[in-house]
Amino acid sequence: MSTLSAAFSYIGYIYIVYFLIIIIYGMIGKIIYQGKLWVIALINIAGLIGLSSLVLIPFYSPYPIEVDKFLVVILIELICAIYFAITILRIAGFLSKNLEPLKDQQILILLFLKLVFVITNYIAAGGEYGIFSTGSRIDFIQISPIISRLWYLDMLFDFIINVSVILSCIIYKVRLKDILFISVVVLLSYIGGSKGASFLLLFYSILIVYIAKYKFINISIKKYFIMIMIFIIGIPFYIYKLSQFNNVLFTEQLTLTIARFLLSADARIMSFDPNVTKYVIDSGGGANLLSELFRGPARLFGFYTAEFPIGIYQYQYEVGTTGYVGSTNQLSAMFSIYLDQYFLFSLLIVVGLMVIIYKFFVYNLNYGGLISWLSLASIYWLAVTFSQGYDAYVQLAEISIFTVLFLRLFLTMVNKQYRVKNGS
Repeated sequence: MSTLSAAFSYIGYIYIVYFLIIIIYGMIGKIIYQGKLWVIALINIAGLIGLSSLVLIPFYSPYPIEVDKFLVVILIELICAIYFAITILRIAGFLSKNLEPLKDQQILILLFLKLVFVITNYIAAGGEYGIFSTGSRIDFIQISPIISRLWYLDMLFDFIINVSVILSCIIYKVRLKDILFISVVVLLSYIGGSKGASFLLLFYSILIVYIAKYKFINISIKKYFIMIMIFIIGIPFYIYKLSQFNNVLFTEQLTLTIARFLLSADARIMSFDPNVTKYVIDSGGGANLLSELFRGPARLFGFYTAEFPIGIYQYQYEVGTTGYVGSTNQLSAMFSIYLDQYFLFSLLIVVGLMVIIYKFFVYNLNYGGLISWLSLASIYWLAVTFSQGYDAYVQLAEISIFTVLFLRLFLTMVNKQYRVKNGS
């Protein structure tokens, strides 16, 4: 039995540990954040399920656990959890005081850009895009480095639209337009190959706004009831349609959906399987921790990197996949696999860079308008990808920083021309 298979046999216990973590968050929250800290544990389910699965790995792993590797990985997961909590509190704090919802015209522009992105990628991939793909739904990001990074802008737009619409519904009222905006986001995400991420992001966005101390005073009891019924009926219906799409029974799809959260920790779990780890290292052909943490910059400066991220190799060994199919470069899994005598130096670089990038976007939060919204969305997604896919974290940081700096420069030039024209 592999370590990943053993983890699924322990899935009930893993969820119990996760619920205990929620309780711990709640107890801490009563002291430092008016009892709402437990909500962050719901938003960070992927990261905390990863932590829960690792806490229990000495009990279910069929192989002996290296104590030093175990302690390093737990330390990294705790750093990730603290970083995520600080991020959500920062976002909520800013939302509660500063940000106004986007205008309808601005949301329509973002939706139009998302549509352009879908059409462009469909054409560039020769039809092998999202739900139309016969292979991996993310094969299209291998077409070019530009397309792979634009994918992250699409993620930022989703977050901006969701949070803006929710704020609008709470501050003002629920409109048919708002429902249509969210529906278009879900539809475009589905076409892109996402089977449930758009619903989760909507749920997380609602929780973030809740943490921001907004009271849902402008939503009547009737509308509350309608929203709850849509959620209660909509989720099972969506799972049923997925079961038809995947040609499986509803109960099988439901079980898969529940188990899917455990798969968010798959790379971490498999990194403690010595057979999988040996295959990853051998396939990597001499790659090291630093070069794999910063694959893009390493290649740019001529350093050797493995052909695929570690999660691809892990699934090649585990289930025999081919091509760009597998897990992600989960941060603690990378340290677990490539742990060496320089790991502390690598960890200091990772944490130091994270602090600098975080401070950059916090600084730009106060600029106003779209730059504030882009900075807010960047802060959120960087916290998510930091633990769940470090390669994505680096690429997201690149495209987000470039976009914010470009917009600031552009707006500065426009304002300067306006002042010159008006003689001020």
